[in-house]
Order: sequence, then C-alpha cells, then structure tokens
Amino acid sequence: MGQKKIFRSRRTRKEHYFRIFEGWGLSIAVLSFLKRNYFDEVQLLIDKERAILISNVADWDEKGIPYSHPEHEAQRVLPERHMKRLVLTEGQLMEGTGRKP
Repeated sequence: MGQKKIFRSRRTRKEHYFRIFEGWGLSIAVLSFLKRNYFDEVQLLIDKERAILISNVADWDEKGIPYSHPEHEAQRVLPERHMKRLVLTEGQLMEGTGRKP
C-alpha cells in the first residue's frame, strides 16, 4: 500500500475564511487537479492558530458548497465542521522549520 498523496496549502482566517459558510474554499481547477492526480487528502495550515485542518479530497465534492464570485475562480467551500482539526505544539512547529524551540 502506497503513501497518501497530500495537498497542503497555507491560509489565514482573515483572508481565506468564508464566514457565511463557516468554511474554506478551493478552486474547482485545483480540485480537478487533485482528483485527476489521485490525491487523498487536503491539509490547510492555518497561520496564527498553529492548526492544520484535514479533509479527504472526496469531502469537497460530497459536502462542499459551490461558490461563484465575478472576481474569483469558481470554488467549493467545505465547512470547517467537516474537517479534522489538529493543533500543533511549539515543538511540532519547530520540527517543520528545522529550528530548535
């Protein structure tokens, strides 16, 4: 059995969070790429919260909400309640950067 293919994207709540849907968006183009290339998981790294939100790629089609805005690409918004939330310790954050706590 192979390793999971994971798509990671850094986000900020101020710029990327859809309050109206209480969730996060991915463009339809990105989702198509992920499905076409057999990605299993989406991980959103939320700056300033030391959190990672984890979801299956399939969740974005099954539970995501279509969203269109004339100034942006078409997206699907997945409410945060459908994601697993991991909060990282300072040590875990430092491991990712190669710095010592």
